[in-house]
Amino acid sequence: AWRLEVVRAGPRGGEGQGVRVGLTYLEIDEDATFRNIVKAAVAAGCFVNPKALRGVAPPLNLPGMIAIARVEEGEELFRIPARLHISASTFRDIRPELFFSVAELERLSAARRVEAALNMCLSTVLAAVAMTNSKEAQEDVQRL
Repeated sequence: AWRLEVVRAGPRGGEGQGVRVGLTYLEIDEDATFRNIVKAAVAAGCFVNPKALRGVAPPLNLPGMIAIARVEEGEELFRIPARLHISASTFRDIRPELFFSVAELERLSAARRVEAALNMCLSTVLAAVAMTNSKEAQEDVQRL
């Protein structure tokens, strides 16, 4: 694991009123994490076609979802109930304190505040899930 801190410099390269952002890299088993996400999603009412798995495919070889068998026209791949959609309204409900503390930051442009709040909330949920079996993450999933 490693940790990186990014500090936005002020005028003339000096430290200004910028924002400090800490980034952390965790060693995680991506395949196991994918299986756990699918298991939790299905338990919460989602449908995930067993033909869709985590993987990579040429030419870009970027991680993502791939089909491991022929997918027929009109065949359903995923179904996610509206209550589980990742949206600003969802996070306003389950993480109101964090959502509004970011959404009300005056130093952010008005056009980006909701987007920043959504991303911050999503990041905290993903971080909690990465820490495995976090009580906070489990409570968030139960509230959805």
